[in-house]
Amino acid sequence: MKITSMLLLILIASGAMASEVDEYINEGIKLHDEGSYDKAAQQYKKALELEPNNLPALYELAFSYMVSKKNEECIEAAKKGLSFESSLQKKFTVALGSCYSQLGKTAEAIQSFEEGLNVDPTDSHLHLNIAVTFSNIRQDKKAIAHLKEAIKYSNGYSSPYYFIAEIYRSENYRIPALYFYMQFVLLEPNTRRSQDAAKKIYALLYQGLKQKENGGMDIVVNPNSPKDEGDYTAIELALSVAAAASIAEKSKDSKVDLARHTEALTSFIQICSEIEDKNLEATFTWQYAAKNMIALQNSGNFKTYSYILAARAGIQGAASWLDENQEKIKKMSNAIQSL
Repeated sequence: MKITSMLLLILIASGAMASEVDEYINEGIKLHDEGSYDKAAQQYKKALELEPNNLPALYELAFSYMVSKKNEECIEAAKKGLSFESSLQKKFTVALGSCYSQLGKTAEAIQSFEEGLNVDPTDSHLHLNIAVTFSNIRQDKKAIAHLKEAIKYSNGYSSPYYFIAEIYRSENYRIPALYFYMQFVLLEPNTRRSQDAAKKIYALLYQGLKQKENGGMDIVVNPNSPKDEGDYTAIELALSVAAAASIAEKSKDSKVDLARHTEALTSFIQICSEIEDKNLEATFTWQYAAKNMIALQNSGNFKTYSYILAARAGIQGAASWLDENQEKIKKMSNAIQSL
């Protein structure tokens, strides 16, 4: 009878402690979400005082340290978490790799992310993290390879599209950069990054043009542009022709100015939709970005999307057009769901 009573007391005490640990963790998560990372860490430490090897508390502690850039503390917590086999192993590798990366310890960061990918090779966030790390040390080919994997498994995760567009632009892959910026804005339309991407889309649109002294326009296409991601020379020429035609219609009227910008992009996508090139259609850029823009064009909705791009780029009159054409935006949103 006494033994039974003792066991009951132990079980009750154990349950009470577990409940208290969970309360500390939940309070920490709440504080973290509010941006109070130091206070969140204090709550996780209280949980760990009661249960030193509590893995959720260790992970949340490492995560708060990572976000607040307390990298050494993050590494210590993440390494302790990784000393146990658990379902949180992948998350610990992300925290560990990110903190190594923030310290500039590139080799350690890459090793950690690779260990995470060994656990789950389909994790888009891990592929993005290792891609950014490779990009920081100018190993862009490796970065692109991981960004492609991130996009394959993205499920609507927008960041890999932005970063692959950034690398393509820096390496003079004009058309792939343009397409991936457009796909990015499609996925993430209302952020500072989307404003940046939209401005870069228009810079790429007019990149191949050179004004003549007599007012004419030279179209310049780089014959030596990289072709390992596909030979987009003909499409680059089409882009510049569409842009040059729009400049010929330049006016002081903001409505005309807005129309020419949107018409240039729409005309370009229309030309692309008429191209039959099996080699191009097999490229990664075509499959994961260009194809979606062409589908929008074929559904009659790309022009609406071009006004969204114009608005994000700060082109005068575009925001008013969007306000006045809510039904077209709804129609475009419905079309996007089927992409």
